[in-house]
Amino acid sequence: MTAEIESLQKLIPATMNEEAGFSYGRNPLSLSEEIATLISELMKGVCIFQFRKKDGQIRRAAGTLSQEVIDRYREESDTYVPKRYKKKARPTSTAYFDLEKGEFRCFLWENFLGMESDYCI
Repeated sequence: MTAEIESLQKLIPATMNEEAGFSYGRNPLSLSEEIATLISELMKGVCIFQFRKKDGQIRRAAGTLSQEVIDRYREESDTYVPKRYKKKARPTSTAYFDLEKGEFRCFLWENFLGMESDYCI
């Protein structure tokens, strides 16, 4: 286990509290481990994962946090237009670059359903 994942595993449960609006539906320690692993994989390349959207629909997302992948996407895309505004992320959420939408999106940790570990490049 890398130091990066270990530090994320400490940070994530520390922010998962009811005051922050987090509702426990799963074991927070195993959830923090899954999210820390997802973030680490997103930093390395592309991952497919699922989460529940606000309206209850399940979203299967292909995303990344790798600047190299994001830059390559922007260079190759004919339709990419950067947005002029930035939203502040909640402390119990993870932002990622959505390769289908071509922009940054986020999901709440409590809505995270899982990562397709066989599809992390």
